[in-house]
Amino acid sequence: MCQLKTHFFSTSNNFSLELALQHFPETGLWFGSCAMPLTLCLCPAALLLTVMSTPLEDAMDTLIRIFHHYSGKEGDRYKLSKGELKELLTSELTDFLSGQEDPLLVDKIMKDLDSNKDNEVDFNEFVILVAALTVACNDFFEEQLKKEGF
Repeated sequence: MCQLKTHFFSTSNNFSLELALQHFPETGLWFGSCAMPLTLCLCPAALLLTVMSTPLEDAMDTLIRIFHHYSGKEGDRYKLSKGELKELLTSELTDFLSGQEDPLLVDKIMKDLDSNKDNEVDFNEFVILVAALTVACNDFFEEQLKKEGF
């Protein structure tokens, strides 16, 4: 077991946070505590807020977990190859892909997301896809509500 103690301070937001972490090599997990009423468990794939997590924090945790579940099977473990991206899209966004008949759809998505042109999708590039799809869904639902008079 190794221990790490660190202190974060933000002058712009006027907050400070002291965080103490312990690493347990046999499990690969980091457990910690901070001055706020929450406990942190950091695993190689994600930051888990184990106490007092909100739905938004849960959603963030889920995004991180899903990305890292699929990344690293081929090549860089922190990026998605085209094959890993295709597996993620077909497994996690089944409704999105089910009506698509374009055999080059994954290639097109990969090209659009891969902003640094390394033929892989990193987490930042992945989040852009999720955000764009979320905005499109929200726009659709707002339009439907307007049509229904809400």
